[in-house]
Amino acid sequence: MNQFKDLSQNLATHLGQLQGKKIFIFGDVGIDEYVNGTVSRISPEAPVPVVEVEETSKKLGLSGNVAANVKSLGGEPLLFSLVGADQNAENLSGLLSKKGISTKNLMVDSSRKTTTKLRVMSGQHHVVRVDYENKNQVEEKTLKSYADSIEDGVSSCDALIIQDYAKGQISAQSCQWVIKKKKKHN
Repeated sequence: MNQFKDLSQNLATHLGQLQGKKIFIFGDVGIDEYVNGTVSRISPEAPVPVVEVEETSKKLGLSGNVAANVKSLGGEPLLFSLVGADQNAENLSGLLSKKGISTKNLMVDSSRKTTTKLRVMSGQHHVVRVDYENKNQVEEKTLKSYADSIEDGVSSCDALIIQDYAKGQISAQSCQWVIKKKKKHN
């Protein structure tokens, strides 16, 4: 039991060190959308449940959630990610702004969709999940076209988080490229 107490105290000490630190987050970003309702019948069109919608909500997902966690712990997240030229990118920007997280490093790639995971729920049960995403590997030339933004972010940050959700932004090459830029700035 003492191990858990020591771990908890150690964790609390280190989390306190995040206060005021700039954390550059390089990773896939998206929205977690929820449709909650009740199921009281099966559809006559197909053997699937009919969800009567009671509420909907949107939350930061993927690296957006990581940025929100950094912010909630007193750090300053510098989130770098690619989004599509779509309504979900606008929704994502709004969610980030509400949390006080800068959107200046969300780079638009019109060939991509902004990742959105729609979960239809009934109580605690998933009825279905619908993913809007593009998992194609981002071309290195696309990332390099944002080299100045990445350079600015990593040069002024205290730490770097690379968060891969297999949506195409992160590769061995892009990781090494960002790490080299950070090492250049100690």
